[in-house]
Amino acid sequence: MAPPLQGVGEASDGLVRVVALPGGHIESVWIDPRMMRSASESLAEEIRTATNAALADLRKALADGTAATDTSGMLEQLRELQRGAVPQLQGLIDTLGSVQDRLASGGKA
Repeated sequence: MAPPLQGVGEASDGLVRVVALPGGHIESVWIDPRMMRSASESLAEEIRTATNAALADLRKALADGTAATDTSGMLEQLRELQRGAVPQLQGLIDTLGSVQDRLASGGKA
């Protein structure tokens, strides 16, 4: 059985890793705990970089696997995913910022 088609992207020397699947889905986002010490804006940029790299890797895998097939529909789905990922990532960053603030204040709400 062939392994599932996916795209993998990394940022910050592998401390941030994203896996993208066909159909415009992000399978996973992994962040090394050391990155939690970063400013939320910096972390957001690294997540965006890794996500774009994963999507680019997936587009390449799709193109390699379907060279004779028209992939314009799939590419448009990937572009739509990329546009829709920004608000989701911002929500993640906002949550991480809140956690950082709570940790910095000694865990007080």
